[in-house]
Amino acid sequence: MYFYKVGLGVSESNRQAIHSAICSLVDEEAENFDAFTDTAWLGDINASGDFHTIPEMQPLLERLPFALGEYFEALGVNAEKFQAYISRCWPAYQTVGQEIHLHRHMQSNISGVYYVDVPPESGEFAFYFYDVACEFIPGLFSSDAHAEKGLLKSWNLMRATEVPLVMETDQLILFPSKTLHRVHPSKNYDRPRISIAFDINVTLRSSDKQEAGMPPLDKWQGIDVLSNPS
Repeated sequence: MYFYKVGLGVSESNRQAIHSAICSLVDEEAENFDAFTDTAWLGDINASGDFHTIPEMQPLLERLPFALGEYFEALGVNAEKFQAYISRCWPAYQTVGQEIHLHRHMQSNISGVYYVDVPPESGEFAFYFYDVACEFIPGLFSSDAHAEKGLLKSWNLMRATEVPLVMETDQLILFPSKTLHRVHPSKNYDRPRISIAFDINVTLRSSDKQEAGMPPLDKWQGIDVLSNPS
């Protein structure tokens, strides 16, 4: 299992407060964003990546540790041995015709997306796999031409290079940050699809006699990066 999806149970009033905060942020930065681009407005590149620090986010953040604990439990990971940190958080505002292009988050360990508002036909979240584990002939599953020429039958999840997911308002999805993913173009003319993305970094609580994982932050030492003296 490479993802975990759960409803968080954030109240409608709290979601509305988050929704308003995102819309205000988009309005503030509107002059720096091309509204006619095919890419959704992304807070990390159009505003900042610390959206988790605003007061409106607190009801959501109070539920996140439980969802993360369930994800660890589903994977058979001992959560007591690890400490998780939100390293980056930003909203996404996607209007008709806009999408979020294929990407991955290599700077973190776990990524998540919380859905503040998902209108009908506003674009599917999808995972993409260049290397399908069961692809016994390289490239066999990645080209529609092979299906058109009769080599493949109907679509099959076992050999899928892309796995779309139907997300709903108030749902959270967690997945390894290294996983390629995207959001397909919205076809909804009435209202935007609004979500919040998280990057989470995970360290060990104790690195004694442990090789896997990063040591706890109190074991780190900063190094100033300096130019060579002339």
